[in-house]
Amino acid sequence: MEAKDPRKPSTDLPQEIIDIIVHEIASNSYLARQSLKTCSLVSKSFCFSCRRHLFSDLELISDTWQSRAARLVEILQHNVGLAACVRSLTLVLDVESHRTYSFLGSRTLGRQVYESKTMARTLAAKIGLYEDNLIKALNLLLQAPSLKNFTLDARRGVSDWEAETGATRSMKRAVIIASTAPLTTFRLSNLVNIEESLIAR
Repeated sequence: MEAKDPRKPSTDLPQEIIDIIVHEIASNSYLARQSLKTCSLVSKSFCFSCRRHLFSDLELISDTWQSRAARLVEILQHNVGLAACVRSLTLVLDVESHRTYSFLGSRTLGRQVYESKTMARTLAAKIGLYEDNLIKALNLLLQAPSLKNFTLDARRGVSDWEAETGATRSMKRAVIIASTAPLTTFRLSNLVNIEESLIAR
């Protein structure tokens, strides 16, 4: 291994300088996310600093949160310390997309399909074939002390806490788990009929 020549100036930037550069990119560029992804490829030092910004605020939308949560679990399990970068988690429940179709002839069919899927998932969960990736991802994030903010945001309408759909069941479990964590901010938006015991926490 070749020894470094002390007469040659070091080309390595101090981590403090790298952090300042990355912070400026994250806060000033309207293409901040893509710029951070590109910047993370420069070196390991840049990668670590960029990850803290790229993963600081995560948002999962109900239509895809199981598949995205599964991918998130895989990423967290293969990148030790990455969970510590996450400071805020937002779950978005798209109310409009979970309503039964209203056009002629589809309401009954939609209900039948929904009930069949619900029964299949319930049975699969009981025999251990169905795993809620959203809950698994949340548990991984809560193991790191950096998660401070949790938000459940119902969009494009108001969601009833007592509604029974696959998305709302996962939502309820996630909210109950998060409510027991030492968070700084716990926010529920556009929800009605929330359990009093949950509010009391």
